[in-house]
Amino acid sequence: MILFLDFRGRDAPAPFILQRTLWFSFSTTCNGGLGSLVKSGGKPPHSKALRAVQANSFCQSPRAKRTLATKARLAAQSGLSLFLKEASAMDFHEVIRTRRSVRAYKSNPIPDDVLQRVFDTARLAPSANNIQPWRVVAVRDEAKRREIAHLCYEQDFIAQAPVVLVICAERYRDSYSWIENHMFLVDTAIFIDHLALAARAEGLGTCWIGAFDAQGHKGLKRLLDTPDSHDVVMVMPMGYPERPTAFRDPGHRKSVGEIVSFDAWR
Repeated sequence: MILFLDFRGRDAPAPFILQRTLWFSFSTTCNGGLGSLVKSGGKPPHSKALRAVQANSFCQSPRAKRTLATKARLAAQSGLSLFLKEASAMDFHEVIRTRRSVRAYKSNPIPDDVLQRVFDTARLAPSANNIQPWRVVAVRDEAKRREIAHLCYEQDFIAQAPVVLVICAERYRDSYSWIENHMFLVDTAIFIDHLALAARAEGLGTCWIGAFDAQGHKGLKRLLDTPDSHDVVMVMPMGYPERPTAFRDPGHRKSVGEIVSFDAWR
């Protein structure tokens, strides 16, 4: 296994961080394959990083586990941040390429800090005139999750996810656009895509659910007590995929030549 560590002073300004970025790798021998990579985010929490290493389910060798744990402890005690190679800008494309609609979830709860990162990333989405019309109701209650699945044409897998996001938006009129009263849908679609990609970056699966009719829409609004000014735009189950192959290359997509032309329609 190759593990990349990005050593950055915790409080260093950006230019100094760039000067101090050091990349190195070390290898460990694991029975049965590659060991997991370890992520501690933007902070150096010693115990969290150490637990993540020790919980490595892929690496069966006690010696290899101790080696990883020692290096994580040294990094944390030095006040440095530990980063996955996957966090590099290069892998942004992999996040997009391997995002799939997930319809089978583990029951494992999503940690609060992971959810917070997903929401914190999604909220940066652009919108017309920066109106940001979206609101999210994150549903953890099991009975409500089952009811949401019922309102979405009995798609039971929705309730299987530990969190079901109901994405709402406030209607408004954009006088600068020909779609006027429907611009809020464009804004919210951008936001939802940010949500899905941020979730994928955290190892979470999602699925866009727009399959609910007018009665289902009324039922969702009643269930969640949403105001009259807001519509339910999309439902999105979120959780850790049940199948290890959930994240993979997409199926058929049109080629660039089929969707892009320059200077005129062709």
